[in-house]
Amino acid sequence: MIKQLTINGVSVKVDPQTKWISLTDLWKASGAGKTKKPKQWLRWKGAESLLQSLADNLKVGFHTLYEVRPGRNGGTWAHYKVGVHYAQWISSDFAIHVTNAFEAWNEEEENPTLKMERAYRKYKRLGFTDHEIEQRFRGIAARNKFTSVLAASDCDAYAKATDEINKAVLGCTAREIKSQRGLKSYKPARDALSARELRWVRFVEEEARDEILERGAKGNQECLIIITEVASRVGNAINGKVA
Repeated sequence: MIKQLTINGVSVKVDPQTKWISLTDLWKASGAGKTKKPKQWLRWKGAESLLQSLADNLKVGFHTLYEVRPGRNGGTWAHYKVGVHYAQWISSDFAIHVTNAFEAWNEEEENPTLKMERAYRKYKRLGFTDHEIEQRFRGIAARNKFTSVLAASDCDAYAKATDEINKAVLGCTAREIKSQRGLKSYKPARDALSARELRWVRFVEEEARDEILERGAKGNQECLIIITEVASRVGNAINGKVA
């Protein structure tokens, strides 16, 4: 399953099984201009010799170290060691950020408790109460279970599902929530929600997950129908409407 690490406040996709990283996301996190895009680096003469040296060291083929992927998790992907060298090409300072992020990520992969402890301390620094932090952690767990069921049900319409839930329960989409509440675009909309709003969203995700499993729904259409139905029922209850 694709995971995320955060560099300069931007989410960067990584594959924990292969230890590949999205060079496209690294470029976005660097804030560099178009001349520093991954495709420009791959055209650089020095990249070829570097990739060949890495391939020899890892005992793999030259072209197995990177690829361009289509779809939702698309972009230029490469082995994490390639990612570090790409970051160095962008700038030495950025390479230090990338290396530190990788070290922290590897530590958290070995000991997941570290991630929770670090997240807790960061939320406290941002002024969140223990109750608000608890709701965020519980929401993350519920969201992961929800998206796992969607994936197992051949549904990849995650953004659409999220919008249907937010519109029914909160009255607007994730993008609108960020805009209205002054949240930076790269931040998750949940960071702007109250503990009560997080409980509402979590309840919809848990109920929708159970109904998808009970009804054996498959594909985007069937799953989205169930999600919309559940979100509508909960939204009506919250707003005192008669369904």
